[in-house]
Amino acid sequence: VIFFVGEITILGYPLDCHGWNITGKSNPKSDLEGSGSVNDTNGHGTHVSGIIGAAKNEIGVRGVIQNVTLLPIQVSVASQTNSATSATDKFAKALLYAIQSGAQVVNMSLGWRFEQDSILMREMIKLAFEKNILIVAAAGNDHHAGPTYPCSYEEVICVASHTVNGSLSSFSNYGAHVDIIAPGTRILSTWPTTKRSRGFTIDDNYEYLSGTSQAAPFISGVLARLINFGLKPEEAKFALLKGARAPMRGTENYIRHGNVDYKNSLKVAKNGFVYPLLKAPALIKWSKETRKSFKFKLKNYLDTSSNIKVNLKLLESSVQVGAKLVKNEFTISKLAKGEEKSLVIELDSPYDIDGNFLIQVDISSNTEKKSYYFQAKALSLITPDTNRFDQETFELTGNVDFTKNAIIRVFKDYSDESSNDFLVTKQVDGKTHIALLKSEGGQYSVSKNFPLPMKEPVIINLSKVDLEMDGKYDYVITVVNIIDRENRETKFLALDENFKPKRIFIAPKNTFKNDLTVMPGSFYWLKYKDRMVPAWINFGKRPESERTQATPWAAAPIETQINRLYLQLPEGIKTFSFSEDEELPLHFLYQSPTHKKDGIAVLVSSVGYGYFKQYKLYKFDEELKFVTDIQVDRFFDLASARPLPISMPGNNDHAFFNTPSILGTQNVIGIKYNAATNELITLNKKAQTTNQYNPIKFVLSFSDDALMSQTSSYLISQGEKITYGPSKTDSRRIKHHILVGNQGLF
Repeated sequence: VIFFVGEITILGYPLDCHGWNITGKSNPKSDLEGSGSVNDTNGHGTHVSGIIGAAKNEIGVRGVIQNVTLLPIQVSVASQTNSATSATDKFAKALLYAIQSGAQVVNMSLGWRFEQDSILMREMIKLAFEKNILIVAAAGNDHHAGPTYPCSYEEVICVASHTVNGSLSSFSNYGAHVDIIAPGTRILSTWPTTKRSRGFTIDDNYEYLSGTSQAAPFISGVLARLINFGLKPEEAKFALLKGARAPMRGTENYIRHGNVDYKNSLKVAKNGFVYPLLKAPALIKWSKETRKSFKFKLKNYLDTSSNIKVNLKLLESSVQVGAKLVKNEFTISKLAKGEEKSLVIELDSPYDIDGNFLIQVDISSNTEKKSYYFQAKALSLITPDTNRFDQETFELTGNVDFTKNAIIRVFKDYSDESSNDFLVTKQVDGKTHIALLKSEGGQYSVSKNFPLPMKEPVIINLSKVDLEMDGKYDYVITVVNIIDRENRETKFLALDENFKPKRIFIAPKNTFKNDLTVMPGSFYWLKYKDRMVPAWINFGKRPESERTQATPWAAAPIETQINRLYLQLPEGIKTFSFSEDEELPLHFLYQSPTHKKDGIAVLVSSVGYGYFKQYKLYKFDEELKFVTDIQVDRFFDLASARPLPISMPGNNDHAFFNTPSILGTQNVIGIKYNAATNELITLNKKAQTTNQYNPIKFVLSFSDDALMSQTSSYLISQGEKITYGPSKTDSRRIKHHILVGNQGLF
């Protein structure tokens, strides 16, 4: 297919007389994606089609419109799931097929999140809009107000679901991006003859389904009727919206218009219709250079409107402490048909804000009066020249008393110093104040303090590490910032050796979104390109830059979620490939003090499944290097076993793994790697415990012929014979923690 901005050349599809199935290839040797077979094994598409145009033949159900041509385009089957933009690109290709085929209304009973959006889909939506094609989309069935796509596109009509009495369905999404509500609860419609009905058992050709997928085709059918009535597509869209009935009191949920009313849409006047274009949340750049402002666009459809007054009101402002609108009233003397007007909306606050705003907009003119709602998302910016976590942002007051009600946490030491440094935190007037507690000349002193610029941060990691490998150690505080119930971010705060905010980026804008994978609190610091970076092993996906990219007519491979080795670089996430296909990283072994300081780590990977896994040892020293295979008992599963803490620091990397058995015995595998000699030693032992509910917590010492370990209640010594006795950690003292310096003490 070759298409240009203003004109499309259709090359055609073979055997597409009944529509097109975009989900598979018709011929393995062909580059053409999809086939002409649109057999519905799911039932969803047949049900949606029946709502739009089931025949009026006194059999079963009747669709919204009779004189309509339906073009089925299949984009998903059964419970098939696709990853990220690969699925969205399939939808975009299906939309292009609909555009080429001359569709006037496109029903999309589907949706995706913002992170799954694609440039190709945005181009297709724009192309459809330019060709006066109406696009209708389902709002989603998760009962939240967060933006979904394609609903949040300005050009798309977003549809929520209502019940038989007109109130919003319990499952339906809602919010400022939703345009209208239609019936979506327990809708009876057509069903594939090859698929048995469950809810409607009188006839297997029909079935009850509920969802915004059922609400959207009601709107598509009404738009088709309005076009058949003689309205132009744009006129049909605004007749639909202007004719909607007000929603039931208490169920508005900030939806732009009310319940669909076809008869009323035929009666509405074609006078001016001033409409806010913004549907997706507006981004407020919260920084010192750009003061809290964004543009709000209005467009007048139909006839000229005059004496237009716009009034704004900030809702739920108590969430954003101290935030207010600088100006809330605007007057526009006249807007001609098709004319747009941008209003600059400014907000003010005594400090930087990360979070969401909900704003009500009342628009009145010579012909109408209407209230709308829209969302705005405040983002605090960090740039190389203006770092949010600098000394100007933080007030180094030193006026908080940390001698009472303060919490002390230790920094994990990646340096060669022997003393421990601590972070002290204290809540004062709703803010978290922090300071450094450090030993100087045998005396501990507290540095000047400052408040963190976020509400109720959760600290997940404290590290003392030489970030730039220049011999000067920095302090890195990793926090989870809970913006609101929908948004959480992991943020890095870097401070120099004097505990003053440092201008250095650990991640883009020092923020990790937790979208590809989740960053755990117990990550490692490894050397990569002359600096130290966070590294961890977790279940997740690769960044887009590392995947095989899709072309307009060749699908990208589905991105699977598997165990991966992740590095967080200043420019973004990086993953690493291993020697063999289907090889997965499992665990880091414990770093020796030398390796910890130098940013070197040893890790274990596995190849295969079930009882037939093979294990390999790798060393990460600025790059991933294979060391050797690991020989263990074939029935011992290192994938499910977690490394046990050990008490012997030494200069070698080593770890123990254990698997409890039903007989009260635990298989203990010791792995010891000597980096100097490149020697790997595995030690297989069985440690006797009282029962399977008293597992080994950590290993105190080991040698070729002896093993000493610790459970919650017993010390276990294993040499020629196994002996065990009660330790000081009985059930009354179970909450006592192992000391950092020596794991045999409590």
